Amino acid sequence: MRRLGVLFGIVALLMLTGTEAQAAPTPGSGDGVKAVASHGKIVFVFTKKPWKRVAGREVTLECVQTPLGTPGEGVKAGAAEDFKAPKSGLRLKSGFKTGRYDLCSISEARRGTVALIPLTPKGAVFEDEALFAGDLLGIAGLADSLSTGGHFPPADQVVAKGGGSIVALAAPTDTPPAAKYGIYSDGNQHIAAVVLSSAGRRLFFEVSGDTVSTNVLAQINFITGT
Repeated sequence: MRRLGVLFGIVALLMLTGTEAQAAPTPGSGDGVKAVASHGKIVFVFTKKPWKRVAGREVTLECVQTPLGTPGEGVKAGAAEDFKAPKSGLRLKSGFKTGRYDLCSISEARRGTVALIPLTPKGAVFEDEALFAGDLLGIAGLADSLSTGGHFPPADQVVAKGGGSIVALAAPTDTPPAAKYGIYSDGNQHIAAVVLSSAGRRLFFEVSGDTVSTNVLAQINFITGT
């Protein structure tokens, strides 16, 4: 079986099954958590469901400035805090100044990411593309898992495992319809996973022999923590 490395092991393939079109992230809130300003600092206000995942537990707050638009460029600046959340109150007070960051994440030590909260339109776009980038990695990992004899499978084999969310592409430069993922495969050493972001930008992750190319490297680095 052809192996592409540990990168694909980070992404759960099951998230592709039955994938439906999702609304683009909205600045100021996400995953049941709202970011508000209090005395110049960011405070996160929870609804009950996500609060149950952090109440009384060790949590990490991380906020970042997203890239300026150069492909492959990493986050510009960031800050993180680790502390124990209170058992009640539905609020986490941070030491992060308002107006400085674009995107924040809240995670719990054992349960992983609880919420992603974009603070600005730029942060919402970056989060949207990061989530799609994770799906592209999942599709590439799915193709990898179906490989035999050192060759990627034909595209239709990947499509059959996609729960209706993946369509076959005739060429690696093709683009799938909105709300669908595309997979190209030559049945040998070349695959490309493609999707349109909520804003209509073509995102891709492509493998040709020992060469990998993508226009969402910063987003991949963000979701994989690399």
